[in-house]
Amino acid sequence: MIQFYIDHELPYFELKLCNSTELSYKKHAHEEYSVGIVELGKSCFWYEGTILDLGPQTIIYLPPDLVHSCNPIDSNQWKYKMLYINKEWMERFLA
Repeated sequence: MIQFYIDHELPYFELKLCNSTELSYKKHAHEEYSVGIVELGKSCFWYEGTILDLGPQTIIYLPPDLVHSCNPIDSNQWKYKMLYINKEWMERFLA
């Protein structure tokens, strides 16, 4: 199950909730800044030729346009949350 939440009063943010072992992500990138946390299960995270195993309570930060993939390990339950932050808004905020 994948759910997306957008609050129209906070248009620069999007929240993704994922609870599934049936997902498989090919290498891809996001236009937004992304911050995520693994809540349950383990996943294999690939970026720039590096492979990491991510477990529960692992927090991950992805800058825009970073090519990556993340997939569940074995048949464990895989649950995570991702917060996507609009690139232009974030860069104005950081400036």
